[in-house]
Amino acid sequence: MLVTVWRHGEAGTAPRDRDRALTPKGVDALGRAVLRFQDTIGAKNLPGVTNVMTSPWLRTRQTGDILGAALAVNPRAVDWLSPSASIDDAGLLFEGSEGHWILVSHQPLVSELLWYWLDSRALPPLAPGGWASISIADHGQGLGALIASEVSI
Repeated sequence: MLVTVWRHGEAGTAPRDRDRALTPKGVDALGRAVLRFQDTIGAKNLPGVTNVMTSPWLRTRQTGDILGAALAVNPRAVDWLSPSASIDDAGLLFEGSEGHWILVSHQPLVSELLWYWLDSRALPPLAPGGWASISIADHGQGLGALIASEVSI
């Protein structure tokens, strides 16, 4: 399966962290990033995105909506991508799943997932709007191979 881990776009402030919305700059940057992502998919002859899952927090849902609209996929919010989630929670993804999944979440979870699956910290932490695609057979340390990334936009 192909998994793209995507950090939410640049967000503003709000009284509660979970209610922070994307800034106009964040929306614009994500629009450009998804175009480059589509170009990468085409250039590398990768399968199209089949699923987009997000944290239930506002900025990740908004990021998922932008991705979903561009990729013709309906995003779905799941608790196991919330900021309090752990790497172990991501094992739920591999229960009968196939295709190309985008997971939209927060730091430090997005980078921790990538480092765990790649068994390396060589990939820099994802900046807002950054993403990395890996080929992975199952949830386990070192079971992924980096295909493409754009760690900052």
